[in-house]
Amino acid sequence: MDTFGGSVAYNMLNAFSRVLIRCFIIGMGILIILVVCQFMGYTGPILHLLSRYFDLGTETIRLFWIVLLGTTTLSMFVFYLLPFVCIKIVLRKTREY
Repeated sequence: MDTFGGSVAYNMLNAFSRVLIRCFIIGMGILIILVVCQFMGYTGPILHLLSRYFDLGTETIRLFWIVLLGTTTLSMFVFYLLPFVCIKIVLRKTREY
């Protein structure tokens, strides 16, 4: 048993890192679909629905949509990819000992 806590902690961190990378890949896939739909012009029904409930112009709704996509992308990197990379660095360091 090493100072890291043995193979149980190693296996748990390895499993957690696999979950994080899967969440990142699935989330980025969904974001890519949303961006493709936006640039191909499939956002008409969404704009119509939102403009009916909120008294906003289409430019304001499109700006909100772009900010929402950017914020979601940034949070995907911060909450899924960054911990994945950190865990992999820790696992690589513990494997050397």
